[in-house]
Amino acid sequence: MYTIQFQSVLYHNDMNDIYKAMDSLSNAVRIARKNGQDVQATIYYGDSTPEPLLQPDEVDQIKNRYKEYVEFKYRFFGFNSGSAKGQSLLAQESDADYILVTNPDVIVNPRFLIEMMKPFKDKKVGIVEARQTPIEHAKEYDVKTMETDWATGACNIIRREVFAEVGYYDYETFFM
Repeated sequence: MYTIQFQSVLYHNDMNDIYKAMDSLSNAVRIARKNGQDVQATIYYGDSTPEPLLQPDEVDQIKNRYKEYVEFKYRFFGFNSGSAKGQSLLAQESDADYILVTNPDVIVNPRFLIEMMKPFKDKKVGIVEARQTPIEHAKEYDVKTMETDWATGACNIIRREVFAEVGYYDYETFFM
């Protein structure tokens, strides 16, 4: 069994986009379980907007909507944290084995967890970045090993212990 926290930082996002993202993440958990992965997942949103995007009754509705496959958590920061600080704050509260850092509007493939977790069989792998479609991120990588020198913050899974070991994101230097 493994645990994973899907997390994203919100800032004036459209709730329809957030629901589409949560639908896809919940479905990825469903498919992973159907294919033998024993996964427990949490979706955790940190809200950086000036006023909360979600009210307590909406949080309760979301928890109820997705409870079969994921736990839902919401935190209103009360300040514009930027992506780097917000993601770091959310990750610091987690005890999950893995952290999925993602943009709030990312739609994942139904087999997302099945494919993304494969490289972690190698204990030396600390981070796995999702490939982006319809247009792949313009960066170099080894076509045989798929290794690269860096990963975007758009959609990747990090071993939580590795994220903590490197001190999370350098939000003093990078806002996003």
